[in-house]
Amino acid sequence: AKPLRVPNPVNRAYEKLLMCLNRLERLIELDAPPIILRNDERMTQQAFDALCEMVVAPPDGDPSVWEPGRPMPTQIELRRPGALTPEEEELYSWRDEPPALRLIWRDADELLIQQGERLAIASPSDGAVRHTVVLPRFVTATLLDRDARYLLLLDEYNQVSETAEGEDRPTRYWSGLAVYDLLERAFCERYPDTLTQTSLQHAEPEDGWLVKARSGEHLAVMEQADRPTLNAYTRDGGFIWVSDGMDEGEVIDTESGLVHLTTCGADQTPSIWLQEDGSVVVTDERSDDERDALEDAWNEARDDSDLAHSAAIGRSAAGVWCWVDTNGDLFCPEPRLRLAFPFAATAFDPQLERLAVATHAEVLVISLGEVPTVLFRWPLPPLDPPERE
Repeated sequence: AKPLRVPNPVNRAYEKLLMCLNRLERLIELDAPPIILRNDERMTQQAFDALCEMVVAPPDGDPSVWEPGRPMPTQIELRRPGALTPEEEELYSWRDEPPALRLIWRDADELLIQQGERLAIASPSDGAVRHTVVLPRFVTATLLDRDARYLLLLDEYNQVSETAEGEDRPTRYWSGLAVYDLLERAFCERYPDTLTQTSLQHAEPEDGWLVKARSGEHLAVMEQADRPTLNAYTRDGGFIWVSDGMDEGEVIDTESGLVHLTTCGADQTPSIWLQEDGSVVVTDERSDDERDALEDAWNEARDDSDLAHSAAIGRSAAGVWCWVDTNGDLFCPEPRLRLAFPFAATAFDPQLERLAVATHAEVLVISLGEVPTVLFRWPLPPLDPPERE
């Protein structure tokens, strides 16, 4: 474990506990005398008790470490589908990125599939499409509110992230949003009170800040890292995974700013590889030459693919973390599975029992049992231009 970097009394208590745990682990490895072990066990327990007390009743009654910023305007204009204004046409004239492909589980029986300007609300058990929505141009399905009613769609390139003169931190972040009401089947005219949005912004490329859209509060993250980037949100936006590499990173609570998980899956490779055709390869049962050939074939396929390989992260009600990194390796939290084929997006269901994976041509729903199984395949329709009013 490594110390948490956010300068907060609660996180300092975390750091003290981690230091005690690391020291105790080292003493056990060295076979230290029982009297020394008992003393360090007592110190570790005291550090744990102090942390629990601080979380329950933090100093000044508030565990937040967010710094104040400029709040979102009360009359923010949300984007809606339809023809662009001349100003918008000029703004978007340079945009040529490929259509977004994103997955979000609304609940156990409903999967949201974004394919460019089309959002399909589908059943993950049989692929039946219950509803189709035309989206505004250049938005990406990002997260739900905690009641799974509102879907936030974010235009990553049309965000306002200003810095005051002489300052090195963002002071405003609120533009380029669209919100879809999944109950009313309509786009919202106002930003819902229950929908939170905390996003990663940069004042400089090497500086990462989490910024709350509504309040403008901000928090520096991974201050020792080089160019931290967003890896993934949990489905309700309650946690955000920020990383400076494929495997390294921190998962941060977007309400309190506390770091909940560090170093996602570094230097570990799952031994179970799932192929795109549904077959399973157990690399521990193969020779070194066969494993090397499999690794070479996977690296070549990944390098030749133009898919984004988006990561995903989820947390069960019992507090168990699962994540898929951009290499396709899945951890829960031990190495569980490698997706040995190019993919564009992944998403966990709310119970962390299934994983949805989008490729160029289809969406796969995979069970995460002892032996991974492809439960269902849903072919993606061709990307024809959507009909607009």
